Amino acid sequence: MLKVILDKNEEINILKGYPWVFNNEIKNFIGEIENGRVCSVYTSDNKFVAYGFLNTNSKIMVRILSLNENDIIDKEFFKKRIEYAISHRKNLGWNACRSEERRVGKECRSRW
Repeated sequence: MLKVILDKNEEINILKGYPWVFNNEIKNFIGEIENGRVCSVYTSDNKFVAYGFLNTNSKIMVRILSLNENDIIDKEFFKKRIEYAISHRKNLGWNACRSEERRVGKECRSRW
């Protein structure tokens, strides 16, 4: 898996929940760069920070998926995330959309 190495102290905001890594925050890459693939993000002193999707065509080069090093980013990971999102919305009493498949997308956000 591609490793994205951050510049010094760039992990601070990510660890606080910030979901992106910008291109000017990256020190270097270790491994084969392939857009759309899951990559691992590390501090400048080689400590794990997160997993994310890589996109070198954007100023937002990595979109964070998980801060848990033990997570396996696969179909089951996304299934669990979507199930949680649907359950959370139901718990909030939010049933504005017509079908389960549409509850997670931006189409429904305006109905809050």
